[in-house]
Amino acid sequence: MYDFEHSVDEDRFIAIGKVGEILFVVFTERKESVRLISARLATEAERRVYYDQDIYFS
Repeated sequence: MYDFEHSVDEDRFIAIGKVGEILFVVFTERKESVRLISARLATEAERRVYYDQDIYFS
């Protein structure tokens, strides 16, 4: 999903996915590559978003 709050100087995107644990990842696309900005374990609220428990991420 697009990160409206932090996309001032460049377009940033958020992804929540499972690689062993649920991860919260922020990245940007530059030309033909992807630059990882941040990757961390998801918070409880972010895990609820991942499992689609009617919680909206803002």
